Amino acid sequence: NFLVHLLSTTLVVYFTGRESSDLYVLYLLLLIGYTAYSRRYGMILLVSFLFCFSYVAMVVIEWSLHGLSVPLGIIAVKVLSIAICGWLVASTSELLRIAEKASLTRERALASSESTLRTILDSTADPIFVYGEDELIREANNKACEFLKLQRKQVIGRAFRSFLFDDGSLDEKMAAISSRGEYHGEEIFMASDGRERTVGFSVRSFHLAADRL
Repeated sequence: NFLVHLLSTTLVVYFTGRESSDLYVLYLLLLIGYTAYSRRYGMILLVSFLFCFSYVAMVVIEWSLHGLSVPLGIIAVKVLSIAICGWLVASTSELLRIAEKASLTRERALASSESTLRTILDSTADPIFVYGEDELIREANNKACEFLKLQRKQVIGRAFRSFLFDDGSLDEKMAAISSRGEYHGEEIFMASDGRERTVGFSVRSFHLAADRL
């Protein structure tokens, strides 16, 4: 496919004026489009060289047959623009490739951390909830689901405070917990069947990736 596109572009430039054709910019567009197939720095530079070679070869053939209709300086500028475009595209693609690789590494590390967190939670005998600064529950272990008599999918995404009895001081208490990042005491939890249970309640904040939980 690449060779077909290269040949097509060269023929279009040849039949629209050769060295005087403004459609040489098709080489630039083809260079940019090539990044959809490859982000490798060396390959893009090689493709840039092939484009320059194709254009120069076409000009040399025209020169030998009919002479040139534009100064050599203009031709040199066009060849140089193809080369510079190739270098810019190659450099940008390399930066994007590095950024994408780093992003993928972070995603895998986060997935690994979440998997580890899930294993730790489910191996613990006590009910444990993990919620974010928005107070929405991100994780709950099996014991927590049993404690509330709910399935995990019914717990994840719920506001943590919706399971706590509010005697009028819950807003102040949750704000204090968020500020200090730690709390130990007793609270009244409400299960799905409406039963209220007074339990020992501990909160400790930690960071996972960029999130404070």
